[in-house]
Amino acid sequence: MAAYKPLWSHILDHIIFDKIYVSEKKILKKTLFKENPLQALIVYALLDEKGFGVTNKKGRVLIKRKYNERELLFISQEGSEKAEIEYPGIGYIDYEFILNKIPKRPLFVFENRLYLDLVEEDRARTLFQLSLTISTIRKWLWDKHLVMLNTPEVLRKEFNRLIPKNKVLFLDPRKFVDMIEKKDKIIALDPYAESVLNERVLYESTIIVLGGIVDRSKPLKKATTKIVDSLSREIGIDIERYRLEIDGITMAIPHRLNKIVEILLKTLVDKIPLRQAIISVMTNRDIAWYLGLLYAKYKDRDLLFEKISEIERIKKKKISKDVLKRAYKIAGI
Repeated sequence: MAAYKPLWSHILDHIIFDKIYVSEKKILKKTLFKENPLQALIVYALLDEKGFGVTNKKGRVLIKRKYNERELLFISQEGSEKAEIEYPGIGYIDYEFILNKIPKRPLFVFENRLYLDLVEEDRARTLFQLSLTISTIRKWLWDKHLVMLNTPEVLRKEFNRLIPKNKVLFLDPRKFVDMIEKKDKIIALDPYAESVLNERVLYESTIIVLGGIVDRSKPLKKATTKIVDSLSREIGIDIERYRLEIDGITMAIPHRLNKIVEILLKTLVDKIPLRQAIISVMTNRDIAWYLGLLYAKYKDRDLLFEKISEIERIKKKKISKDVLKRAYKIAGI
């Protein structure tokens, strides 16, 4: 089983100081910094190829955050709190050190070969969801855990326009093959696969292939299956395929590319059970379809109420009456 951890956990033990001054003001405004400041600093150190240095600067404590059993203080601007190291800086931990300490796996591979077959609305959706995916990945890992294969130049240009600072790996199949190691376990997510993804398979996987398109306005018949078929032939590897479902229902699975990656990372890195991870990112639409199709399948009201309670416990909020009405309509109640 692969023991995946967030980036910050690979660097924390090498930072013996607890007070970090952040000189780069633009980072302070980033959502990632507000949610997880150490992860944000590691990600931007990798993006900007910068490091940390020793300092005696003083400033105001912006965030106190516990990492394992340590409390780190993130300091900036003017104030009386004396910092011990700063980002960016020179002479304490450099970019090369960070790069060598972090893992190279898992890899999330988006296969974009059918992008030009999409109608304009679906091209826009695909681009938007891919741009959100990099933000999702950065919560746990960083850009080089995302691979884009067979990406048309127009998609690559638009992606780089939306995310000008990125180090996503845009590769052709030959270069992708060069990345694959003997110990790698490659799987693909395909809604038409015969096997259902479970935690054991996911934990054993190091490379996960996803169809990198959104075909909502004009669906392409079995698009992901065709994508994986073509990729398997190109790289000479029979890629194992799995589908995501919950209680035998696939329509309830969040369909956005970024949400699928979030589900996988919550299980791979945070060790949240796959079922719980799926429920945690469900939208109101997903919940309505799940509950409606569940009742239509089993005709069991006690089971329905049990699942409602489970969802509310995991999401820590009540399901709205509108969502329940939609679910009952789908169920034919």
